[in-house]
Amino acid sequence: MAKNRELSTIEHGLAEAINLIKEGNAPKIQQDESLSSYEPPCENALAHIEWFRPAKQVFDHIRGCDPQPGAYTTLRKETLSVLNVALGMRDGPAMYGEVISIEESGIRLALNGGCLLIGRIRPQGERAINANDFAKSIELKTGERFGV
Repeated sequence: MAKNRELSTIEHGLAEAINLIKEGNAPKIQQDESLSSYEPPCENALAHIEWFRPAKQVFDHIRGCDPQPGAYTTLRKETLSVLNVALGMRDGPAMYGEVISIEESGIRLALNGGCLLIGRIRPQGERAINANDFAKSIELKTGERFGV
């Protein structure tokens, strides 16, 4: 019941804002520059993936770094960027960062409380490629781990 009431309030507020814009009556509020700050672009040092973190955190981190600078990890002591990811649930035990399947749509890794489907991988100094093609090119096997 509370959720429906919240949604109704949000819908009402959104409809009101749209009408004000359509009518040309939306308030123009000047930003107080003394309260503003500048956030520099994300640097590569902040883009390292920590696979042990909770699944949603890992997913959000990778998405936040995509496309630049590109969240990165290691596999077989090589650095690669991870792109185009999807978060999901997993069945069965596995270590975080462990390859649990290689599918047409990409590489599925175990996470702490879920799994991650990697759609594209960019090996260091190369162009991004489909994760499935990458897996085939290096003969990746289930059970291997990213980030160790």
